[in-house]
Amino acid sequence: RCHDHKFDPITQHDYYQMVANLSGIRQGERPIPNETIVKQLIKKNEEKAELYKALSDIEKSAFTKMGAKAESIISKPIAQWDFRKGDKDSQGNLSLKLEGNAKLTPKGLELDGRNSVARSSTLKNNLKEKTLEAVVILSNLEQKGGGAITVETTDGNLFDSIVFAELESAKWMAGSNFHNRTQSFKGMPENEAHLKPIHLAITYSDDGKITAYRNGKTYGAPYQSKGLAVFPANGSIIAFGIRHEPPSGNHLFAGTILKARVFDKALNSSDISKLFEESEVFISENDLTINLNQEQIVLRKTIKDKIAKLESDARLLSSKKGNAIIYSAVSVSPSPTKFLNRGQVTEPGIEVAPGNIPVPSFPGNLTKILPNASDPERRETLAKWITAKENPLFTRVIVNRIWHYHFGNGIVDTPSDFGFNGSKPTHPELLDYLSQSFIDSGFSLKQLHRTIVLSRTYQQESKPSANSLKKDFDNRYLWRWAPRRLDAESIRDSALKTSGNFNQEMYGPGFSDYKTESNNGTTYYHPIEKLDFSLSRHSIYRFTPRGANQGLLDSFDCPDNSSAAPKRSKTTTPIQALAFWNGPFTQNLSESYSKNHPSFDALTSTDQKINHVFNHLLQRPPLDTEKSKALALVEKHGVTPLIRAILNTNEFLTLE
Repeated sequence: RCHDHKFDPITQHDYYQMVANLSGIRQGERPIPNETIVKQLIKKNEEKAELYKALSDIEKSAFTKMGAKAESIISKPIAQWDFRKGDKDSQGNLSLKLEGNAKLTPKGLELDGRNSVARSSTLKNNLKEKTLEAVVILSNLEQKGGGAITVETTDGNLFDSIVFAELESAKWMAGSNFHNRTQSFKGMPENEAHLKPIHLAITYSDDGKITAYRNGKTYGAPYQSKGLAVFPANGSIIAFGIRHEPPSGNHLFAGTILKARVFDKALNSSDISKLFEESEVFISENDLTINLNQEQIVLRKTIKDKIAKLESDARLLSSKKGNAIIYSAVSVSPSPTKFLNRGQVTEPGIEVAPGNIPVPSFPGNLTKILPNASDPERRETLAKWITAKENPLFTRVIVNRIWHYHFGNGIVDTPSDFGFNGSKPTHPELLDYLSQSFIDSGFSLKQLHRTIVLSRTYQQESKPSANSLKKDFDNRYLWRWAPRRLDAESIRDSALKTSGNFNQEMYGPGFSDYKTESNNGTTYYHPIEKLDFSLSRHSIYRFTPRGANQGLLDSFDCPDNSSAAPKRSKTTTPIQALAFWNGPFTQNLSESYSKNHPSFDALTSTDQKINHVFNHLLQRPPLDTEKSKALALVEKHGVTPLIRAILNTNEFLTLE
């Protein structure tokens, strides 16, 4: 952030290129999809798609009987396109330029919502009162903010557009610059435009009234705007697939536009209805009735009733979808990333486009990401660059980290530093072999774990050798499986589990075993020492305030969560023995042992109770010498001190 890397060939500019990839991420609330409801919605959509196909087959037969129909235009448009036949404007002779992935197909103008736009040449006359009309099919209902058809100035500062779901999920709106002419139509959420074409129109009256239509009928309710914008001749265009310039973020529309028209007047509801019915994409109800036999009419009504029922059920399910929310990453339009001189936010420099840090022997780069690319595009491209098979760094790092978790040390013992300041691998050929195997398995972590734990290296005994210890005390060359103490969280969880206090509840919100104290604006956190089953869940669910006293876990080198700890320190101190022997956590667990093991209270002899404790805590019966000492202890002081003693043994605390 402040200067070039001191050890590795990574510049300050490289850093800001990486930052730019993630500049569209903010913290916020997101709904949690209910998996059951999502599956039900998918199933209903699949059923609806099949019904629409059957409906289309019936209506096609009527259309065939009718033949092609000439459209009686109510008022001559200033521009008109039928994209199924090409990009020719059949009325105003405006030329059209397709950009990005926009393409013409027999279905119409296809737009991918990523970098697809079509722009006309400039308008010949000023445009104020108007009607925008389009026949569209959406690629999906989850997109937000794309414009199907737009009238805008060439710089995009002034625009009116038919927009999908920018401010209200799945609803159509009249998009405008800074929402100056935008209000909610309060229409129904869209539920079928991804399955079949729909006809859309928005009229802009000279008095500022704005009205939307969907399939020939008023969509929601019209509203009165502050007044219309005037789009100047020779400085305004018609655009497709974009809400307004620049083509970035959520400005882009994903779907197919079959037909589009722009009128220089606000058509009335009767005009819009006729345009809808006379469009060759649609067939009026009267024409259908005349051109279908009785059997087809009955079947068509049955299908439409089923579709209506599915849509009603889907709306009910959708209303339940957003009940649960999480605080998480939220995608927004990326803001410009500036090169900060000396890392000072008060000294912004040049704008930096998304890019990558240099990786030796990997020429791949992210420079093909456009500066105006959306947040999902940036993160997707970054993820593909990181995980590219040709990237030698990614697989070596993850393989080394998995090895580190299994053996206590990585093949490179600086797991977060493979640069000049990091360690060299002790077994470079092994690292490369595992990396290639990881790639060949399709990046299967399960297969990687299996390869490691089934190896002879992993299955070695942990018995020490005086000669080997002298040559390689740290076991860097893997002459044995090196024993190591459990990490702090595993010690806590193991003690809870073996004593019968472990709460196995999974998922959901975490827990906090702290009581809080507020004083002059500062919050102090104090560990709760009393044993509570609701607070005895797996440590992964445990809330830990930054800088707070973690009690027992601090003694066993649990790092503060305010800093990254790729490799934990390993210390042996008197405080560990004192905390785990005399601390309230161990005492409470020991005293609750008999209560949590009903079979223990049923035992009548001290000998049986000692066997029970050893089998539960150490997974083995006691040795003769252990049993004789345990008998003397239990007969004098009870079983609680024996449990505390076993919890403090190396055998309980060490993985070997």
